[in-house]
Amino acid sequence: MRHSKYTDYGVRILIYLYMKKPGLVTNREISDYYKISYDHVVKLANHLGRQKLIHIVRGRGGGYHLAEGYESFTLGEVIKKLEQDFVLVECFDSKTNKCVITPFCRVKGHLEKALDAYFAELDKVKFIDFARKFSVPG
Repeated sequence: MRHSKYTDYGVRILIYLYMKKPGLVTNREISDYYKISYDHVVKLANHLGRQKLIHIVRGRGGGYHLAEGYESFTLGEVIKKLEQDFVLVECFDSKTNKCVITPFCRVKGHLEKALDAYFAELDKVKFIDFARKFSVPG
């Protein structure tokens, strides 16, 4: 399974906020540190805010910090809130599935179990335990 760059960058932003806590972090600071497009950071930060993973302080002197309760977030929870698509194969999406072997295929069941096991493993990892392994200078 491969996560999108969107998810990867979202996790990186959360790691950065964790390392910079309790202070506020700006879009520019994140963009400069990770060398990610400023506009992409803004889009991601807004998404992270809507998902209640970060708190956004608007206006002059504003920025972001991790949302209240971040200590309880699991890595699985974070990825589920960021990743847009867990359709591993066509038959996972009943609206667009046109696979002719779907009625008798047994692969989907195995893939569903694998995806469940993947998230079961990630749900064992607290985000803060994961983020502690990184250090952000300054």
